[in-house]
Amino acid sequence: MEQPELQPQRSFVERYNIAFAIAVATSIIFVGWIAAQGGFQRLPSPDNSSKSSASASGSALEEAVFPQGGISTAAAWGDVIPELVERGVIDRQEFVSLFERGQTPLQTAELAILDQAQTDQKIVFTSENSRFTVNVLWALGLAQQSDVLDKGPMKTSGTPENFASTGGWTLGKQDAMAYYSKWNLLNLTAADQQRITKITEGIYRPCCGNSTAFPDCNHGMAMLGLVELMVSQGATDEEIFEAALAANTYWFPDTTFEAATYFAELKNTSWDKVDPRVVVGKEYSSAQGAQQVNQALRQAGLLPEAPEGGGSCGA
Repeated sequence: MEQPELQPQRSFVERYNIAFAIAVATSIIFVGWIAAQGGFQRLPSPDNSSKSSASASGSALEEAVFPQGGISTAAAWGDVIPELVERGVIDRQEFVSLFERGQTPLQTAELAILDQAQTDQKIVFTSENSRFTVNVLWALGLAQQSDVLDKGPMKTSGTPENFASTGGWTLGKQDAMAYYSKWNLLNLTAADQQRITKITEGIYRPCCGNSTAFPDCNHGMAMLGLVELMVSQGATDEEIFEAALAANTYWFPDTTFEAATYFAELKNTSWDKVDPRVVVGKEYSSAQGAQQVNQALRQAGLLPEAPEGGGSCGA
């Protein structure tokens, strides 16, 4: 039986050339078909609109929380700060030197608050004056005679000299306890004292879990001073809570911005519609409350970048 003739084996080069020719031909056919369909269509670029929208939203929210020029309050500096200097609660030289050492020397307007009555000058909280306002109001809260200091947790939870708000005050001419609740500088009445106690029980700070009725740190003592000053000036409760939020906004900018983001993104409530009394309350402004807000934002992928600024719990 005659055997079929064997075909010679093609070399590797020959096989490669054939495969390449087939690929080229296929490509030409495909290109021709695409051209017949109207040409190549550009694929849409990835949609960054949501990211841009979120960035724009965050920028708008930051402007709402931290308005240009700061937040003005119904409180006026009055004439009590120069009296604190005169009585030695504030050692002017040491106070001024503190800021010079930190390379943030006091401004002319801030020096004037230390030196002379500012009856008509409103207290405005800004990122630039956060440390100044904390320290000045801290001195007032320390020295003003108060039921909060004499009858509250500062006395019932231990000895007053062992807390940061007393032991940490090093800007007076004497030890802090020499000034503790010493003078009724603001001429507060018994009714004023009761009102102050009630208001301070509703104002918290995210550096700890205590209300202003337990001012064991500098921010708590400063807030006490602010509330006392405003009560002495006849401010309404609403005005006082608005001022408390203004203070917390610049004393604790990161947690305040997180709260604003929480309300905007998870509660669908704009910052200007949120009740200041709610924001500075335990649910959102205590250390525990602020942490819960942080966790909720983190879980939702909405945790904002923390703004710059804010003060520590020291002078």
